[in-house]
Amino acid sequence: MNPFQLDACLAEAFRNVERHRDAANLIREHSVNRRNIREVALDAVDLGGCRQVLDLGSGFGPFIDVLKGRLAPGARVTGVDVFGDYGAPFLAACREAGFQGTFLKDGASMIETFPARAFDLIVCSYSLYFFPDRVPDISRTLRDAGTFIAITHDRNNMRELISAVKAILAELGHRPDDPLPVENILGRFTAENGQALLQPWFGEIRAIDYPNALVFEAESQPQLLRYFRFKSPFFLHGTAFTTETVARRLEARLRPRDRFVLSKNDRIFLCSSPRPENASRRTGAGDPSGAIQAPL
Repeated sequence: MNPFQLDACLAEAFRNVERHRDAANLIREHSVNRRNIREVALDAVDLGGCRQVLDLGSGFGPFIDVLKGRLAPGARVTGVDVFGDYGAPFLAACREAGFQGTFLKDGASMIETFPARAFDLIVCSYSLYFFPDRVPDISRTLRDAGTFIAITHDRNNMRELISAVKAILAELGHRPDDPLPVENILGRFTAENGQALLQPWFGEIRAIDYPNALVFEAESQPQLLRYFRFKSPFFLHGTAFTTETVARRLEARLRPRDRFVLSKNDRIFLCSSPRPENASRRTGAGDPSGAIQAPL
C-alpha cells in the first residue's frame, strides 16, 4: 500500500471524531477482557518523574485519562495526529486531567522537528503500524531514563471479520487472493514482528500480552455492523464495492448465528534504554516489509 492509499484510508476512517469515539466505546462494551489495556501498560512502569510526554497518533486522547495522577506535577503532554479535528477533544482531556496540553496536527513526521532527548515518556497505541519508519526518531527523542510504550494487535486481529468480508467480495467478483488494505496495514507492526523492528533502537524491551476477544451476541449484530462500517475503508479501499453493499451481505450472513466473536489479542511493548546511535541500521529497521520477515 503506497502512502497515498494509506492516507486515503486514514481520512475515510478516522476523520470523524464522534464515529471514532463510538468505535472505541463498542470495543470496550464487547471486550471479554474488562481491563483497560492502557492501564495495564502504565501499571508496569513508574511515571512519577515524567514531565514531558508525547502521544503519537493521539486521536481524541484516550491515553490521557489513564495518565491522570501518574505524572509529575506540571507535566506537559504533546499530542500528535494527522487530523486537526482531534485537537479540541485532546486538549479538553488534558485540562480535565490537570496537564498542560499541546496538540500538533501535522502527523508523525513532526517528530523529526523535536530535539533529541525531549521526552520522558512516549506512547503510541494502535497507530505505529501507520508509521513504523518513525521508530528511529522515537528512540532519538526519548530520554535515557525514559520509556516508550507501543500497543498493537497480533497478526490474527479481526480474522473472522476479514474472512467474512473476503468471502463476500469473492461473491461480488473480487479476486479472493488479493489482500485487503487492513491486512497490509496491520502487518507493518504486530505482536509477532514488533520486537524485531524495535530491537535495534532500544536496549531493553518488555512485552506484555493482552488476551482479548470482542463478542457480539445475536441481539448485538447492529453494533457489529456499525463497527464494520467504521472500519470499512480498511476493508474496501481500492475495491469497486460500497460499504452498504458489503454491510447488507454481511448482515444476511449473520442472521443464522447466535454470536459473532472477533479475535482481538494485543501486545504491549515497553521500551527503554534508547539507542539512537544505531543510525547505520536505519534502512533495515525502517523497512516494514523487512521487519515483517525478521525472526523474533
